[in-house]
Amino acid sequence: ALEVGFDLGGMFDFQRQLLALMLTMVLAFIVFVGVKYVNMSAMFFLAVVILSIFCFMIGCIVSSSGGPSELKSEDFKSADNMQPAWEKDNSTGITPNFVWCIGLFYPSVTGIMAGSNRSAVLADAKKSIPVGTIGAIITTSTIYFSVIWLFGMTLSNDILKKEKLVVTLVAFPHKIVVNLGIIMSCV
Repeated sequence: ALEVGFDLGGMFDFQRQLLALMLTMVLAFIVFVGVKYVNMSAMFFLAVVILSIFCFMIGCIVSSSGGPSELKSEDFKSADNMQPAWEKDNSTGITPNFVWCIGLFYPSVTGIMAGSNRSAVLADAKKSIPVGTIGAIITTSTIYFSVIWLFGMTLSNDILKKEKLVVTLVAFPHKIVVNLGIIMSCV
């Protein structure tokens, strides 16, 4: 995520490894000092991820209505995405299908279980875990489906297939916010 998101392709292998080692050491230090600080840093990471989701959703709307964007005007054709158009991926030669789309959605409901691992800090775990888990699944499903709908309604089919990080191209006010959100969501 660092290499693609921040154009680090020109770095030597050693420099990328050193950067990854430093990031890992920072995260290990946070874990080493205690769970209290892990929970505090998790709230910061979550805030950055929520901000990045908000930025690319707003950017998608602003860009499609003629606002500033790195995309051309022909990249905003919503009629392309009204019907399924399964085509082979140019890089792999594999044609995706509906089951593959379910595979993209699946992590949104399985990652929720990480929250239940912190049940020791809850006052009433029997009540809070089911409510929190169902609330988290509804929230992530809403975000996933909103992003799919928004991208499908504003961006052309070609740009969605060609650009792997299209979220950074439509980000508002700047793509660095979304790049940081991508990295923070992996932590």
